[in-house]
Amino acid sequence: MAQIGERVRAVITSRSMDDLEATDTRTPSAAMLDDARFIAQVLVTEGFELLNFHPVAISFGGSSAAFERVFGLRLLSRTFAGGRGRLVAGFDVESEDAHRLSNLPAVFQGRAGKMAIARPPRLIDDAGAPVRDVADAGLAVWSLPDELAISIWAGSGERPAATGYGVVAAQIGTGHYRHRFFSDRGYRVLPTLLGPGQQYPQRDDHGHGTGEAACLFGAAPDLRLRPIKGLLDPVGDLLMTVDSAPTPNLIINSWGYDVDQGGWDDLEQTDHNLFHYLKILEAALAFATARGIVVCASAPRTWKSFPACHPDVIAIAAAFRGRAAQQASRGVGASGLYPGRLVPDIWSDAAKSVRAGLDLIGCTHPAQPGSALAWPESQEDSADEGFAWCDIEQAAAPLAAGRLALLLEQYPGLSPTVFRAMVTDTAEMPASADLEPARQNPEPIETSSCANDPLPKLLDERTAYVGRADMGSLAGQSVSR
Repeated sequence: MAQIGERVRAVITSRSMDDLEATDTRTPSAAMLDDARFIAQVLVTEGFELLNFHPVAISFGGSSAAFERVFGLRLLSRTFAGGRGRLVAGFDVESEDAHRLSNLPAVFQGRAGKMAIARPPRLIDDAGAPVRDVADAGLAVWSLPDELAISIWAGSGERPAATGYGVVAAQIGTGHYRHRFFSDRGYRVLPTLLGPGQQYPQRDDHGHGTGEAACLFGAAPDLRLRPIKGLLDPVGDLLMTVDSAPTPNLIINSWGYDVDQGGWDDLEQTDHNLFHYLKILEAALAFATARGIVVCASAPRTWKSFPACHPDVIAIAAAFRGRAAQQASRGVGASGLYPGRLVPDIWSDAAKSVRAGLDLIGCTHPAQPGSALAWPESQEDSADEGFAWCDIEQAAAPLAAGRLALLLEQYPGLSPTVFRAMVTDTAEMPASADLEPARQNPEPIETSSCANDPLPKLLDERTAYVGRADMGSLAGQSVSR
């Protein structure tokens, strides 16, 4: 059982789940907003803390005792896989009480639908090998973004016409540490927003988010980054991000839940609380897409992840080569939750070094000194010069997302559906590649809103691996910066 006084985070919908799925959550109705306000008032009256208010779902927190008193839920303290062998503390519902998640107490007067206890996700951050070992083995380890940016035409003296200028990219993760690495290069980082239950916006005590930011700037040096320190409640993180100002053009998620093996019915039977939580997250993803935001997510090769499998999301997988290519590829292929959906949509190929004969399997990146990922020896020189190791699977989504930011700069105003079709349907695999082709959306895409018909060929044989796109084919003539 959870200990009395422990902080629990949860989400609650302002409509029943059936109504929520049938409702246009893109523009919540006045009735939906009125219901949400009523529910919020009840929660406050019952002693809960509002963590994020949104008509689609309200994030709130309280003690385990309060959840048992108001909702009749007996909670269990549990640990969940968090990435790199790390365990993350959280809560679950006693199986005998699971039915109460969809049968809420009379105090809500039938105006609330379902609730779920927030579940922390798993980071996409393969541990890889210690940097000394891979260097001694003759494998490539690059610093980010300098060496990598030169390879993909984003950080050399000759920059492409598109550099991400005017694009706002939001990154939901472990936070952002303002390492001098970013300020010395003039990268534009907006103030960090705190997701439900988070604190200390100036810190990234894990290091994953700061490394992802370096990858993103390596591909799109002129975008504006909005770090979101979250992952205690990804539903609240996502809804808060969508409503933030300036509105992001792109949301990047290098995390997920290992649930895409079977269907929704299977998940409901095996983990009732997680089923409800991910169905609410599904509605939040639909809301983000409807607001015109492109959402992308990492698709790990060794486990099947949600939200990467969501049909509105651009799923990105790392294109391993050599030794790493021998790893299991259980995460690639048909989705269990969404029949007909194939994952990934695109491969991110930063795995081919410009130095012939070397396989890139990882990178070094800036990190907060003392963070979980920072090398102890990197802290000896200067208090603000922490660095860490980044496996190429961790780098895949932000590297490819940076390339997508370049396209968003060039083709502003396209709906996420059309943009996704332009990317996935025009990607071609080089003849020499030993990977499966980029996946296409199995559903027909309405492209009438696209300025050019047929779709402009954004990705050719040189750019199927988005992480190594030759921007001359995307952005026209290169320009000196």
